[in-house]
Amino acid sequence: MTKTLYFFVSLLFFPLFLVSQTTVSGLITDAATNEPIPYANVFFVGNTSGNVIGTISDFDGNFTLKTSEKVDSISIQVLGYKHYSKKIVPRKKQTINFQLQAASFNLDDVTVMSSRNPAHRILKQVWESKKNFNPEKYEAYQHETYNRIEIAIDNLTEKFKESKTMKPFSDIFDSLKVAAGEDGKEVLPFFISETISDFYYRKMPSQEKEIIHANKFKGILMPDDGGELIQQFLGTSYAKFNFYNNWLSIFERNFISPIGKSGRMFYKYSLADSMYINGRHCYKITFKPKRKEDLAFNGTIWIQDSLWALKRVRVEVDKSANLNFVNRYKIEQDFEYLNDSIYLPSKIRVLVDFLDNKQGIGLIVKYNIANKNFVINQPKPLKFFDQAIEADFDAWDYNDDFWRQERIKRINDSTRVKANYAVIDSISQSSRLQSLTRFINFAIEGYLVTKYFEFGHYIYTLGYNEFEGFRMRLGGRSKRNLSKNLILKGYVAYGSKDNRLKYDAQAEYFLNKKKWRKIGIRRKYDYDRVGISDKFLSSHPYMSFVFAVSSQFGLKHDLILSETNSLWYESDLHRGFSHKLMFRNKNYKPVGGFAFAFFDKNGEKRDEFTTSEVSYHFRYAPREIFVMRDNYRAGIFAERGFVLEFDYAYGFKNFLNSDFDYHKVGLKMTHKMKLKALGRFRYQFTATKIWGALPYTLLNLVQANESVLSNPKSFNTMKFGEFVTDQSVELLLLNHFDGLILNRIPLIRRLKWRLVAGANMIWGTLSQKQLDLLPATDLLDRPLRSFKVLSSQEPFVEVFYGVENIFKFLRIQVFHRLNYLNSPDIQRFSIRGTILFTF
Repeated sequence: MTKTLYFFVSLLFFPLFLVSQTTVSGLITDAATNEPIPYANVFFVGNTSGNVIGTISDFDGNFTLKTSEKVDSISIQVLGYKHYSKKIVPRKKQTINFQLQAASFNLDDVTVMSSRNPAHRILKQVWESKKNFNPEKYEAYQHETYNRIEIAIDNLTEKFKESKTMKPFSDIFDSLKVAAGEDGKEVLPFFISETISDFYYRKMPSQEKEIIHANKFKGILMPDDGGELIQQFLGTSYAKFNFYNNWLSIFERNFISPIGKSGRMFYKYSLADSMYINGRHCYKITFKPKRKEDLAFNGTIWIQDSLWALKRVRVEVDKSANLNFVNRYKIEQDFEYLNDSIYLPSKIRVLVDFLDNKQGIGLIVKYNIANKNFVINQPKPLKFFDQAIEADFDAWDYNDDFWRQERIKRINDSTRVKANYAVIDSISQSSRLQSLTRFINFAIEGYLVTKYFEFGHYIYTLGYNEFEGFRMRLGGRSKRNLSKNLILKGYVAYGSKDNRLKYDAQAEYFLNKKKWRKIGIRRKYDYDRVGISDKFLSSHPYMSFVFAVSSQFGLKHDLILSETNSLWYESDLHRGFSHKLMFRNKNYKPVGGFAFAFFDKNGEKRDEFTTSEVSYHFRYAPREIFVMRDNYRAGIFAERGFVLEFDYAYGFKNFLNSDFDYHKVGLKMTHKMKLKALGRFRYQFTATKIWGALPYTLLNLVQANESVLSNPKSFNTMKFGEFVTDQSVELLLLNHFDGLILNRIPLIRRLKWRLVAGANMIWGTLSQKQLDLLPATDLLDRPLRSFKVLSSQEPFVEVFYGVENIFKFLRIQVFHRLNYLNSPDIQRFSIRGTILFTF
């Protein structure tokens, strides 16, 4: 047969060949979350040849399988899900989608034929070579990133769908059910954010930066700028995982990597299969925790042989793990091989299913990340990393057409994303939901929002104490709509007993918002509480809340009426470095029965004085990331690394009626460290020194805590004002053991309790010149409130231990005071509780 004749005969019979072939394509998703399931085994059933005809789904859950053999059904198998089969029509091209139900993770089906587990042999090779493939080994790398964050509501009950608010959207719920498939559950999209950016990493010193080129977000029950805040917070928190490190941080908890060198202490491993992926031979290893309460994963890794590098990762945190409010936590990664020594994650998917579905409506957070255009070992200069996150001026200006085209290029679910945007658009137009949005925003943030101002915080609006009587206060702050560079804050307050108008007025102006460079002015006329400084409260939001509540409802004593005028300049010097220069003039006058007096330079007894001081504050927090909202920012994650603060203040006499010359120096170091299996350790070291003779209220009143709630940054068996120093060294130690011990005790481990322990100590002295200023009585011949002096030879020490995560929100601690026990009113022993919501 000639070649020409052969060609025409083949062409003639080619349609018959196509008809005789069975082709099945489809999408495999999780029935509970509608997320794609990658790397599932897909194979035909019913063929008579005995050959296994199969494939695996790709990273986005898609598959295509063809055969010319006679088959009658197609089956799906993937670890962690129930096996599923469906009938097919032979000799046809068809689309069949699967929605799989989660199942318990089981390795018992895998049989090890030799006395030595072959998975351990492979893992040993991985341990020896993983330092060669850890992305953190590179001097620098960068890549282009598409990052999509989605938040959705799952477990939608009929009661929820039939509520007055949601009933008008019954058509939307019907379409969600159709999109979920015959075995899937409808999931209501709540928030979507898409970002296209360039990411940069530098090893020495360790720096990261993201430049956002395009951004789009939309959400239900969200204020105008709420999406921006959520995007910043979630985007920087939960989507970075390096399995080459021995430990991974998830919600501040330490999880052992499945390829960590201590992995065999925590995991059971099995060699499940070997296969070729993109032309490279890989081993498939499955694993599960030895103890289900441990912070470890269920999952599968694919290891390329000869190089012993990760090719794929699919892991999940079991809901039995000692992690709160999380029903499922799933991470999937696919690695791109740039060459035989450079492999970086090109696709990342993370799913977090919050709350147990049995408890009602839950929340799902999803990340879908695609990286490309990697550049290796071309570090940017340090100046380039001044800001952790930057955005192009027109990043929010791209239209829907642009995003449709970008999704088609980068992801395989563009149609689904477009449909989710449409759902959010439709529901957000409800006037009832818009009112609910405003109410939720007010309840959480405490401010009533108008176009130009926010009024609040409502917790300060009304209170009562014995000195002021009923205290009423109205305050607020300006919004960016009023001015992008000017910030106005303040309040007015009035007491029914003291009949005195109090106020606080403040204005700040940005000289350079990118560098957070601004100037400010403030005048305040109100009561201060001795022993609790504004600086302490502003740096400890938890204590600020506690003292705000206590001062509002009757626990005011040792009060000083202060009249304060302040001027300041602050700015960021470099990423992680900030400073503030301030001038402050302040008049102090005791009120409310507070017995106070001092001898002035002429030996006369006085109870009122004025200070004028210039102060300088320097802060270094290299791991701190700022999230922005309106004209304000908040720092997060600072204590993941080392934080250093330095303070200096100079007080000078005879300027604006000031009475004293003095110098104050302070140094504080804070560090939170991961101790791997031992949990998380935090220390705070503080040193202070004061030169000059001053009334004791201007010295260092050691921060005590008399509330019923414990505070890790105070001395919890010490009374307010009990100790005063003019030089001191303070050390606060706290260790969270997580589930290290209690996870190994039968029955107790089911409670998911966690041990904490630590110690607080301070060395200090008070010079005689300070004591010489103290008279025996005040101007009304009342005895002054006494305080104690620490011995330079004996530090004050308290130790504590306790259990946290009781009912998932309560910590109970037992405190023991070890010395300075002579006074009859001291607390040798106390039990304190703390409300603490942690994962």
